Amino acid sequence: MTRYIEDLNENTAPVAGDYLICYDASAGSTDKDRKVNISKFAILANAGTFTARQKFSVAVGLSGSKSVTNNSATALCDIVIGGGSALAAAYLVGITVQGGANSSAQMWVLEQAFSAATITKLSEALFGHSSIVITVAANTGSRKVTLTITQVNGTATTCTVEISVLPLMVAGDPTITLTML
Repeated sequence: MTRYIEDLNENTAPVAGDYLICYDASAGSTDKDRKVNISKFAILANAGTFTARQKFSVAVGLSGSKSVTNNSATALCDIVIGGGSALAAAYLVGITVQGGANSSAQMWVLEQAFSAATITKLSEALFGHSSIVITVAANTGSRKVTLTITQVNGTATTCTVEISVLPLMVAGDPTITLTML
């Protein structure tokens, strides 16, 4: 069946394997007639279920924030892999650290395989911070990894850390949760 671009706003029940090809055969004469509300499309979420709306406006993935004092190791968050037998995952982790005249951002890759967990810094932009360090510890009994952060800045300012965790690959089909500590 031919669908016109303005009819695509109602496509909220696709199934796995569906794809979308858009042809602009619209008789619409204005930009308003030719726009599609992408939030109406069902998107396969990280939990393995379709949701009609996912927001990608500020942070992608699981996100949260916490106040962190200067030069003190602080437990930041737990990332938990839901039930099942598999316990292996890879995540992309982005953080921003803001407070006073300090404003920094970093990207990390986190890998977990049962009781082994590593986190590797990909890039950073530091302004006012002399260092930001994240460490990881795995807890196989509770199926989680705990991230700890230490931020050091020249003004001894407490900063707000915002984190976004994007599961890149998780063995099986578990639900992933982020809990700020």
